[in-house]
Amino acid sequence: MRRYTFFCLITFVILMIAITACRKQEESAVNSFDFDEIIIEYHIRQGEKEEIKITNSTILDEIYKAYVSIDISQNATSEPMGFPRFLVIFQKDDSYVADWSIDSSQITSGSQLGLGNYKITDEEFLYDYISDVFSSAINK
Repeated sequence: MRRYTFFCLITFVILMIAITACRKQEESAVNSFDFDEIIIEYHIRQGEKEEIKITNSTILDEIYKAYVSIDISQNATSEPMGFPRFLVIFQKDDSYVADWSIDSSQITSGSQLGLGNYKITDEEFLYDYISDVFSSAINK
């Protein structure tokens, strides 16, 4: 009986380790994508936008890290995206890879985040950060 219990316990532990490893691998696969430029569209209101292209690797890396670090757990909202808002488009060789939208009330959505809109609560800097990147690029 002890051997059977020990065997079951070991099997359970191995299964839990395998499940955890698979989940981490899935999460990193969802958040990992290759790109070489970003287009940021600033939508002031419906039908009115300005656009910039960013290829600076430091800024690309910072925007990517901000995007993949968003914690959307339990923050789904039925509230629509508002204006003003930014649309960040990740591209590789001039082809679409992924996108991310964020408005001034911290509602976000993105192709790598899943369906729907999410209210950001922890990363209050994200809209301001994208706004600063956009402003400095436009003022060059």
